[in-house]
Amino acid sequence: MQIKVTMDSGKDYIVVMPVDDFINRMKDTMGNILNEFVRVSEGLIINPSHVASIEVLAR
Repeated sequence: MQIKVTMDSGKDYIVVMPVDDFINRMKDTMGNILNEFVRVSEGLIINPSHVASIEVLAR
């Protein structure tokens, strides 16, 4: 599944993974959004607290 991740800076990233997996990576065990760097894929490390939106592009 392709998803477009838009950061609060306006920068967009295309990530290939199920949206549920992406969301789970962005949260801690208590369900809180992480405020630290998280490796999403090779070459892409983001801070989940700066994600503005997630859009599913293709399943």
